[in-house]
Amino acid sequence: MRKEDIPVLVKVSKYWDGISVEDISTKYAKTLPGFEQFQNIMDSVLVMFDSFAIPQGREVMNYYMPLQYGFDGILELCDEKIAETMGEAGGDGVLGMSRGYYYAAMKEIVKGLSQWCENYARKAEDLASREPDEAYKKNYLEIAQVMHNIAHKRPSTFREALQMTLCLHLGVVNEDPQSGQSIGRLGQVLQPFYKKDIADGTTTEEEVVELLELYRIKITCIECFASAGVSGGVLSGNTFNNLSLGGQNYDGLSVVTPLEYLIIEAGMRAQTPQAAFHPLR
Repeated sequence: MRKEDIPVLVKVSKYWDGISVEDISTKYAKTLPGFEQFQNIMDSVLVMFDSFAIPQGREVMNYYMPLQYGFDGILELCDEKIAETMGEAGGDGVLGMSRGYYYAAMKEIVKGLSQWCENYARKAEDLASREPDEAYKKNYLEIAQVMHNIAHKRPSTFREALQMTLCLHLGVVNEDPQSGQSIGRLGQVLQPFYKKDIADGTTTEEEVVELLELYRIKITCIECFASAGVSGGVLSGNTFNNLSLGGQNYDGLSVVTPLEYLIIEAGMRAQTPQAAFHPLR
């Protein structure tokens, strides 16, 4: 870190004194049998991985719904489900109401994600308004347009689809301080957008590779704000954002996509620790 950044980090950290994930988990861990032995082991630095404090992740996100419906479409689905489930849903008022509250909560989360993307769009517009260099100005305006679009509508281009998956990935790791958030089979998920743009002449393979290189850099920038033992002793700058490639379908045939070759090409050109490739047989 730069020296001038440290006072800001200390100020922000003090807010979480006594209420951080680590503090709260330790509070409840003390009520469990064997905590004293666990604490002695940790204090002796025999191990550095504090599994009480950090959710372990190992999750794979479902990109299909936001890519298919967009945030506004998901909000409409939530309203439909709320109308179906609130009250005596299927004759079961208890479970019906529970499901209704789930969709109400989901609606608020999606509204937040949408606004988050809008904030980035406005920031890009602000930067564009103050940028004297025409090339940079054009880039900022393109970013603003992409962010405005994915804040509401389903992606219409490969760039928009890739940007949405990145925003969703960052949204999860920001909310849940975990390692092991899998990107999943991105080459499968985004292949239709890539195929359409190439066929339409909207983009080229080189432009796609450049976007994928930038994507790798952004994924590599993810750091887990956790205990020193976890961040330094276990992660060491890698939060295990694994991207799966290849594999077979139910008939045993290869499902390798043309986009996956470009993902590997981007990995060779931009040699970053993440996203780490996980080949499927």
